[in-house]
Amino acid sequence: MVDPVLIGLAVGLIQKAAEIGMERFFADSCGPVAPMIAAPIPKPVIRRRDYSDGYGAISDANISVAHHLAGVRKAPTFLILEKFNRSGDGFVVPMLQGETAFLTLARDHYSIAALIVDLPRIRGGKPTLRGLGWADEFIASDNATVLRIPTKHPTIKLVQSVGLSGSDGTVPFLLPPPPVAKALPAGPALGTGRRTPAAAPGIPFVLPAATGRIRCDVCAAKFPTFAALADHERWAHPSGGQCVVDWFDDL
Repeated sequence: MVDPVLIGLAVGLIQKAAEIGMERFFADSCGPVAPMIAAPIPKPVIRRRDYSDGYGAISDANISVAHHLAGVRKAPTFLILEKFNRSGDGFVVPMLQGETAFLTLARDHYSIAALIVDLPRIRGGKPTLRGLGWADEFIASDNATVLRIPTKHPTIKLVQSVGLSGSDGTVPFLLPPPPVAKALPAGPALGTGRRTPAAAPGIPFVLPAATGRIRCDVCAAKFPTFAALADHERWAHPSGGQCVVDWFDDL
């Protein structure tokens, strides 16, 4: 369970960001950081934040958060990092979803929660939790640990299972409504460009009423061409039934 102090800290930071604006918030909360040039070849400057608190053994971690909905970027995101099974020994890192947080950490086992939020619209209001992800990672490599945390749609059950609720079960966030399932488009139908539901067990798809001079001996459906009859045999009787032509009228 995430320490309630850290949850309160995260909510307080989110509310502060809403009040003063994200640009000023990042300047105030993160402070000045000396840039580190990685190579003589021109490359983007990496601004790495040191959260090691002076520990002798440290490692770098590059953490990004992947939204469960496609196309969402630059949403306010907060990482809650807590040393595994050590309540209260942790911190909160603000970032933007779609970017990477470059951190320097004391070598240890970390529980990490990723919160994608909508900032509250009123002073002191609850933020809306849009995405929730988590990871357990032992960070102790000489090379930078690259960690990508995917999120899920937040529900009350998920929030409680991750440990973001209070001791009484209350949640310090507003939760979005469940996603609406999209109906799958109907496949092409036989002879008409539309696929229609089965009219009887064992026949997955049947043609709507059709006129024609060629009749299926299995189900008595009529078709205007042999090609339509072949499509019908393939789709309407896939389990071994066979269509034969037994009726011609005025050919």
